[in-house]
Amino acid sequence: MSRPVMIIGATSGIGRAIASAYARKGHSLILCGRDETVLKNTARDIEIRFGVSALPIGLDVLDFSRHEVIMEQAQALTPDSIEGVIMCHGMMPDQRQVFGNEKALRELIDTNFASTVSL
Repeated sequence: MSRPVMIIGATSGIGRAIASAYARKGHSLILCGRDETVLKNTARDIEIRFGVSALPIGLDVLDFSRHEVIMEQAQALTPDSIEGVIMCHGMMPDQRQVFGNEKALRELIDTNFASTVSL
């Protein structure tokens, strides 16, 4: 059996597509995302379609205080080491929204860069 793959941003369209592709190859999955209802539904759907384990873990990437806990939780849920972590989260606002808006720029940097480095 293949080692599990962790997908962060698993409720996005690309996250679900990548999860399905890895499940199709027999990988169990650890799915992380903000919308826990969609996350649980995605996990159930993958388990039914592909016959692999899909563990949902709620995660807001901007909650930096939970990053270490989430990674420890993911490792504790898997008997084998994780094959890899795939980052599918992010945001791409209109440039006019962040130009000259320090708060919006900080959110963009924290979401797309700092959270990835932290995790």
